[in-house]
Amino acid sequence: MTSSVRAAGVEFILISDLLHNPMASCMRDVAKVADVSKATVSRVLNKERYVDPETRKRVLEAARQLNYYQNVHARRLARGRSDLFGLIISEIANPFFPEVIRGFEAAALES
Repeated sequence: MTSSVRAAGVEFILISDLLHNPMASCMRDVAKVADVSKATVSRVLNKERYVDPETRKRVLEAARQLNYYQNVHARRLARGRSDLFGLIISEIANPFFPEVIRGFEAAALES
């Protein structure tokens, strides 16, 4: 689970949470337990058609047993794009910066 703080409509994610958790289950683990390929696990988790209902059930049960959840950060890295914006503020107490944040948020919501 990632830790984040939301301020002025902007979500701030702790950098340490972006690192891989070695104890977390991965698709490979789910595939092994369900006795299917990683591609099949991907198809099931992305709710694609053309997966046998019994196989889908096995994969979902394996994911539940392993407490697997999709790592959105890894997914963004694999896609090569992200829907996250970053903003670094040097001094939040300065009255100028809340207005900058509001403008940043407004521009992000437009796109």
